[in-house]
Amino acid sequence: MEQQKESVFKVTLGSGKVVILRELKIQHQELAAKAAAPRAGDNAMLLAMAMQKEIIKMLLVEIDGHVLSANEKENLDKILSYKEYNQIQKVVQQISGSDDMGNESMEIVPYGNT
Repeated sequence: MEQQKESVFKVTLGSGKVVILRELKIQHQELAAKAAAPRAGDNAMLLAMAMQKEIIKMLLVEIDGHVLSANEKENLDKILSYKEYNQIQKVVQQISGSDDMGNESMEIVPYGNT
């Protein structure tokens, strides 16, 4: 059986580590919310942080040529410094387009019969 190829991002962190991240898809956000919600309870800030971590765990493929296991992804402190993790967070924000509006435009327009 032939392995299916996927789009990935190759990122070189400030420390020199080379990280491979999967392409971000809509399903990642939903899966992250499902995984994070039980731990966050009613705390919106905790939910946002937990979702972000879950998305990063889903997107991480390898670091410096080493394919990460599920256990390694659960213990990110053992493989990444806080600074490296923060850099990956910023990359994920860029990939998702949440760090700027890009070329989109927005205006308020009337809609419906109100």
